[in-house]
Amino acid sequence: MMLLQRLQAWLTRPTRMTTGIRPTLSGLGFLLGTTLIGLTAVDADVNLLLMLFGLCVGAFLVNFLLGWRCLRFVSIRRIAPDAAVVGQQFDLRYVITNKHRWITARALIIEDEAHSSASIPSPQGFITALAPGETQTINIPYLCDYRGRLTFSSFRVMSGFPFNLLVKWRRLIDEREMVIYPMLGSLRADPRTFARALETSSNSSNLGRQRGEEEYFGIREYRHGDSLRKIHWRRSARTGQLMIRETAATATQQYWCVVDSRRIEGDDDPAGHLEQVLSAAATFVCAVLEQGASVGLICNGDPLVILPPGAGRSHRPRLLRELALRAGDHHDCLAPHIRSHPWPARWHGACFYFACGEDDEVNQSVAAIERALGTVRVLIPVSRSFDKFIRLPNLNTASERVDVPSNPVPDAVKAALL
Repeated sequence: MMLLQRLQAWLTRPTRMTTGIRPTLSGLGFLLGTTLIGLTAVDADVNLLLMLFGLCVGAFLVNFLLGWRCLRFVSIRRIAPDAAVVGQQFDLRYVITNKHRWITARALIIEDEAHSSASIPSPQGFITALAPGETQTINIPYLCDYRGRLTFSSFRVMSGFPFNLLVKWRRLIDEREMVIYPMLGSLRADPRTFARALETSSNSSNLGRQRGEEEYFGIREYRHGDSLRKIHWRRSARTGQLMIRETAATATQQYWCVVDSRRIEGDDDPAGHLEQVLSAAATFVCAVLEQGASVGLICNGDPLVILPPGAGRSHRPRLLRELALRAGDHHDCLAPHIRSHPWPARWHGACFYFACGEDDEVNQSVAAIERALGTVRVLIPVSRSFDKFIRLPNLNTASERVDVPSNPVPDAVKAALL
């Protein structure tokens, strides 16, 4: 029974390994030369050629057995973050252990297989020598130029030691998914200035909430200049002196980030404008959360996203994840969703509407949001108001900041393993 349980556990384990071996170009040439030497030695009956043939065959077998035995006892563990940002470098950490008791693993190449919506290079690292029982950790700097999901399906360790005649590789299937957030820039204008302008220009009671309510803090003695409306008459009658209700302002600013990812008819660069919209929305969300404000998110498309306003850094990953996984090239108008959704009064706040362009459906959506939540500021890429409000970095400039990996694969090793 115990043997069957172990067999079942081995068959249902989450990771499985595959192995392989292939000759290099130099190995093929060596094998061809060894074959010619052997045929010549047999035909001419020359002992020296027979000895040379035996040495060549022995070298080939040593290259096969020694390197293969090293890889059998090498284990790898990947440590990757849950999320990263487009254009910002992050580290992929690999923990490599040699579990063999006597043999040193040499010339190890670690290659991770990454998959994304766009073509991206696979991270690689190199270890010169790994002694028996030794554990080494290598950090491979990596950068992704596209938002969305980044999936690591497997990684493999390769070695051509000692003669690079054969390349032995061992793959460990270990799936891991990361989310790449949109590129972050910086705000050129303070959203609070826009919110205060709305408060002074609007007589709406909903926007009056944004000036801040007062929260009960305690009771203290009356001081000259205190408002008479805050006198606590019952406590004053009991103590024989005027007492004041002390309050603290809870002026927590509340915003809405509305992202209209709908494709505008006649747009000459829909993909580029969509990325600018998502990057601007992500920058806005991070900026207002850092200010201590609360922010909600509305996104059209499939699926429709309406996240109530929240505050704190714990709220940021949820918002950025939704922005990272947004897809464009759809015709889902926001106006019907805004009209049909119930909007509590406590959700009212200043709205920032990010759209790829302007048309009648955008105007309808803006009008519906103004009736439901409050006054809206529309921000469209390549417009003057957009450029005054936010600054987005150039992706090419951000990519140039990538450092050389701490364990690069030498060019000579790459050429030898071809």
